[in-house]
Formats: sequence, C-alpha cells, structure tokens
Amino acid sequence: MTSARTRALRWIATSLAAALAVLTLGALPASAAVEPLPGTATTKFMSGWLPYWYGNTEIDRLVAHTGSGGVVGEVMAFWVYSRYRTGGIQAPVCVHDGSDNKTVECARTAPTTSQKAQLARLHAAGIKVLPSFTDDSSKLALSGVMKDSVKRAALVKAQTDFIVNNGFDGIDLDYEDFAFGDGSSSWAATKPAWITYISQLATALHAKGKLLSVTVPAGYPVNGAGFNASSGYWVYAWKDIVGVTDRLRIMTYDYSWDTPGPIGPADWVDQVASDAVEELGTANARKVWVGVTAYGYDWRYSGTCTNSGRSNRPTLYPADAWTLYNTQKALKRIIAFPGQTADTAAFRWDATSGEYTFRYREPGTDSVTHKACTSTREVWFQDGPSTVARALIAAKYQLGGVALWAFGDERDSMWTKLVDAAPNIKPFKPVVGVVAPVVVPFGTSTAVLVGVHRPDTLPVPGVNATLKWRSAAGDAWTTLGTAVTDSEGAALFTVTPQRSGEWQVTTPSTTYRQASVSPIATTKVSSTVTGVVRVRKPLGSATVSKSTAKVVTATVPRDMSTSISGRVAPVLGVQKVTLYSMSTSGVLTAVTSSSTSATGAFGFPVPTSKAGTSRYRVLVAASASHARGASLPIVIIVR
Repeated sequence: MTSARTRALRWIATSLAAALAVLTLGALPASAAVEPLPGTATTKFMSGWLPYWYGNTEIDRLVAHTGSGGVVGEVMAFWVYSRYRTGGIQAPVCVHDGSDNKTVECARTAPTTSQKAQLARLHAAGIKVLPSFTDDSSKLALSGVMKDSVKRAALVKAQTDFIVNNGFDGIDLDYEDFAFGDGSSSWAATKPAWITYISQLATALHAKGKLLSVTVPAGYPVNGAGFNASSGYWVYAWKDIVGVTDRLRIMTYDYSWDTPGPIGPADWVDQVASDAVEELGTANARKVWVGVTAYGYDWRYSGTCTNSGRSNRPTLYPADAWTLYNTQKALKRIIAFPGQTADTAAFRWDATSGEYTFRYREPGTDSVTHKACTSTREVWFQDGPSTVARALIAAKYQLGGVALWAFGDERDSMWTKLVDAAPNIKPFKPVVGVVAPVVVPFGTSTAVLVGVHRPDTLPVPGVNATLKWRSAAGDAWTTLGTAVTDSEGAALFTVTPQRSGEWQVTTPSTTYRQASVSPIATTKVSSTVTGVVRVRKPLGSATVSKSTAKVVTATVPRDMSTSISGRVAPVLGVQKVTLYSMSTSGVLTAVTSSSTSATGAFGFPVPTSKAGTSRYRVLVAASASHARGASLPIVIIVR
C-alpha cells in the first residue's frame, strides 16, 4: 500500500517538475548509477581578460551582465607584468599605463587612476578582479628567478603586496615566455622551480584571503582514454599545482597558426576538457576553465601575390570579420567551399569546430613585379554561437566555466546568445516543493513535508532544506529549522503552528547546484472550541457529559437546568460564538449567539422540557489570524 509520504512526494515531483510522469520516487538501488546533470560549477560561468587599452565602454558591458541573473563573476585585468633581464632589471611588478615606458611602468606600485576607477566599478557590481601577470623577460631570466630562493621569495612578496595593498581579489598568473621562449629543453630544470613558486605564492595569497588563478596553454590532448600530461606542456605541471590553485584557465585557442583553420575547434576543446578532468580528477573539475575568443584570422590561402605591406595572417575581431564578409560579398569576391556553388557561396558555420569561416579573392599588385595579381584568402573566427558552444562543453564536464580573450573585442550579440543559453549552462536548479495541511486546529502538532528533486524528477539527497514561516498578515519570514533530505529527496518537519500563515522552503547553492526556493504553501490554524454539558445541582453545577475523539454525549432528566459551556483557544479577547442545532445529516441551524469572556469562556442554556435527542455544535467566528473553529458534535438525550 502506498504511504501518505510517498504519495506526497509523487505530488511534489509531478506538480512542480513540469508535470513529468513519475512512477516512483523511492530510493534508487545501490547499483543504480545516477548521471550527473550537466552544469558549470558556478552560475557566474563567464570570465575573461580585460586589456589595459579598454575603458568605460567595456566596463559598462561587464556590469550589465553580472548581478543575480548575470553570468560574469570574475575579470582578469590585463594590467601588470613582470620584467626580468639576466644581469639587468629585476622588476616583479610593472603596471601598464599606456606609455610603454618600461622604466616608468616598472617603478609603479599601484594601478593608474583610471584603473582604480575601473576596479571600483567592477567591485561595486560584485565582480572579482584578478590582475593578470604576464612575463616580459629575456630567455631563462624568469626561470632563473624561480630557481633562486631569495629572488623567488622577493617575487612572491612583491606580487602579494601589490594585490593586498590595492584591494584586488587575487592573481591570475599568465607566464608564457619561460615555456615558449626558453624552449622545451629547459623544462626539466624549470618544472620543480615552477611548482615551488606556485606553492609559495598560493600560501602567501591564501593567508590574505586572496585567490590564485594560473593560465596555461592547451596543446595535444588524447582522443579517447588516457591523457597527455598538462596537454603536452608538462612544464606547467597541472597535477602538481592544482591542489593549491583556485583556477586553472586553459587557453584553448590559436589551434591553427601557420595554415588556415579554426581558431580553437570545439571538438579539440572538448578533448582538452576531457583530458583535464581525467588528469586532475572530477573533484578538481570545478577549478578548470576553458578559453574562448572574440577574434579570428584572415589567412592568405593561395596565390602568387607578393605584398610586403599585407600580413599573411592579420587578426580580425568579429565585427570586422562580418564587415569584411559583407564588403567582399558586395564585390562578388566570395569563393565557394566544397558543396557550395558560385551562386550560393557564403560564409558557413562549421558545426565541428563551432566557428564561422569564408573565403574570398583579393586582387592586388605584386610589390616586386608591380603586376596585377590575385590572392585567395580564408577567414576563420569565433562569435556568439562559438562562445555558447564552449560554455556548453564546460557544462558537460562540470568545469568552472569559460574565459574570454578579450573583453571589449566581442559583439553585443554574444551576450544575448550567452544569456539565452545560460539555463543550459549553469548548475542545475532543484525543484523544491512543500506540502502542509490546509487547516490544522490550534495547539495541534502537524507534519510539513519537503521534497527536493532534479529537473528530471530524480531525488536529490543530502540537501539542507530550511523551513520558513510567516503569518497570514505577510510579516517577515521566520526560520524554523533545517533538515537534510533523505534518499528520496524528502525531509520532514514537525511543527505546531500558532496562527494562520505560509510555509516556504529554501535550499542553498553549492558546487553544481543553484539555490532554490519552493512555492508558498498555506495553512490555516482554526480556533479550538471545547464544549461540555453541565447541569445545575443544589450544591452547584456539574459536568455530566462524556467525550470521545468524535463526539460529546450526555443524558439528563427532563426539566433539569442544563447548559453547554466551554472555552475557545487561543484567547483573542472577547469573541463571538454561536450555538447551532445539528440535524442527523449534519445540517447546522443557528440557535443563538453570545460572546466569550476575556478568558475565552462561554455558556449556552439548552432546553430539556421534552424528552428526546438534540444535537448541537458551537462555532467561533474567523479572525484575521485564525480560521473559524467548531466544537465536536454535542448530543444531549433528555429522558
């Protein structure tokens, strides 16, 4: 037989989870595997780098996309760098001020005035700001600093002091030259020094309540089982540093460089993400962020033109790419891809890479022969749908989110598409329901049942469900207690409501789960009316009735002075009470009304001049805080 508790759980699941059919919500067998729902580790799954050459317009865009429904939570301010020269300058902190005067920039100890204003605006919007340190160092200089305990300690202290003294939220470390510029032959000697440096920097930052983000390159993932350590760039030692870092941002872009192709193909990003989780473990997936771009390249694909003034691979931002396409289309220079005809040649969305691409002819003059010539060029770029595709990959592997290079280069349409797709990217939001009795007598304890389920109706055990109550007058919510959901996603509260009011249940946000609030359930608390039959005797009155859970009965002689008396609870001052006669079918007819005393007492004389059976009930009128209350049926037999 189905229990009331299970029936209530079914009701919660079916009525609050889009009316999906639920056959049973009992505990799953131990052998049953529940697939995790896709979702990033945080609702603020969008981060990115803000270059020093951008200002208020870009800040406006970021501020517009944070808040309770926004997607931006962190910005890596591309404002600082370290500059080391072997035998020369040793500058752990330099601040970009737009002058490109290294002497001046490396003498700064604080952001510029405009950067301080930007920091204040971002903080006011609830966005964390982590300056991104790059390395402007000669070959082997930075690795030499990391290997030297004294210089390494000075670097850690200078960076930590800069963060703390200027009110930043942490550091994003984007050191690349020591890996690429020094060459892979140096990696074996650099790797242990890098691990030590990261560990010491993390310790210093965490002691001050600051975050450490490390930005690393993506390279050569393994398709299928297994992984390539640190995506092939093993000097970065992902597995060795992930325990002390708060973010690991993987630059999944610039996949194609020398020859035309996608900037960061989605299938490659998926493999990088999969490898990262396999290498670092699912517990660390929340720390991993994959890169997205707001740029593309315009490659020379073929042709014999020599043009010393024209780059073979200029960078294009999305808006520029669309302008270029429309211009070339108007000039009828767009070239067909395989499967297209000259009449239908157009840009195409490449579903595998998740990027846009098109080809066009470019007439020109050879800078050597000075003769007319033509080149074929091929453009690849990422735009709004590309960002969404990579954010969905982050959700698939339950990563922290995505990181954009760079804020300010994107089009407004990217934000529109990202916000539209956000429900499928963010952590799942539980469906929370609460079942409470519609009416409960005053002073009676009752059960309030809570159910927490995933959007697919599977139960969510182990959730801290907090029950709140407020009066029917709409007072502030009062927290009554917290219970942990069981294997059925249920939690049970025993309460004794004192007046009519509303119930609501909240569940907190955690990694991979959003905070949620139940619909409101209403319970009316009815006044209780206790009634007895009393008769007058020479030495006073006496109760002659007997009470059961369902009825009050009394037998009295004819012409005996008899009354029905009792009390109303709770005592709300003087209240109107009405005596009703009751037919055998339960129909009530008002006999007379009276008022209670200040203590809630009442009394009604009843006739006993004729033999027979009479049935009565006493009702108290509803008030602002309590529903109407009624006594048990009172049966008086007159003999």
